[in-house]
Amino acid sequence: MSQFCGLKSHFFMSETFKKVVQILISLAIAGVLLIYIFSIVDFNAMLVELQKANYSWIFLSIFISMIAHIARGLRWNLLLEPLNYKANPFRAIQAVLAGYLANYALPRAGEVVRCSLLKKTDNVPINVSLGTVITERIIDVVAMGLIFGLSFLLEFSRLQEFVVGFFGAKFENLGATLFANAFLLIAIFLVVILGLYMLYRSREKLMQIGFVAKVYRFFIGLLSGLTSITKMKNSGLFVFYTVVIWLGYYLMTYVIFFAIQDTARLPFQSGLVVLALAALGMTAPVQGGIGVYHIMVATGLLIYGIPQEKGFVIATILHTSQFLTVLVFGGISFVLLLVTSSKKKEN
Repeated sequence: MSQFCGLKSHFFMSETFKKVVQILISLAIAGVLLIYIFSIVDFNAMLVELQKANYSWIFLSIFISMIAHIARGLRWNLLLEPLNYKANPFRAIQAVLAGYLANYALPRAGEVVRCSLLKKTDNVPINVSLGTVITERIIDVVAMGLIFGLSFLLEFSRLQEFVVGFFGAKFENLGATLFANAFLLIAIFLVVILGLYMLYRSREKLMQIGFVAKVYRFFIGLLSGLTSITKMKNSGLFVFYTVVIWLGYYLMTYVIFFAIQDTARLPFQSGLVVLALAALGMTAPVQGGIGVYHIMVATGLLIYGIPQEKGFVIATILHTSQFLTVLVFGGISFVLLLVTSSKKKEN
């Protein structure tokens, strides 16, 4: 009995249990948001709109999204080249697609999954490839910032009231909280600096500990991945792929508007606004941004006078078409990479 209790206690303290809880919480949040969405819209009317949609535009959106995914895989490979870990471009693309699929199972798991797969197929160390993925994310944050900036320039009058009303109070509260805790923040900063200094002074003794040495080597590899962008020979191609990725994201969003009669005449800048808000929704800690994505897209379209019900139709088409694309191509990619990995082990 005591042995059983010990195993039970070990399970509840394990990483597996924590991941299960995280997934369940994430699914619960997504479920609550979807219930909220369908409580304020007529589900039957929404189905009618989906049935009337022009699916030619939807397939075009899927095709454009695949171009963006391919460009992301090729761009990732460019970051690996300066580190002397040139992966097979096709497998790099497959790893990206498989990573997208993993994100639907567990938020933010895709980055680790694609790095793990590339380790198995092309022997690229996980810490190195993870460093390049972090670099990618930094570049994407900059790109998102540019999208937001361009949206504000083109649609300042429409967005001003929305942004001030939604974010204004939050920023004021944040500023007040930071000011009130200024001394605490300074104290934490000084403690961190002191801790780093002490670690530096004791580095030789610490490096004699096996675990510490492994952690150190991991972060050195991570750092090399982070700085890979400064060592690239073909930076112009990197910029080109980045433009293709984000232009693809914009076009796959905007062409969907032509699938529904009510949104077919929206101006081109509406695609930028919706893309910016949709990208924000995808950063939410829920599987594939489910629920949050729908609300953000519908909110963006609401700015252009599109009723919330129609906005949720567009959001559903966008999200579902991309989910099915990732499910099919990500699933195929995952299987192919596992087959490749098995063949490599046999050889």
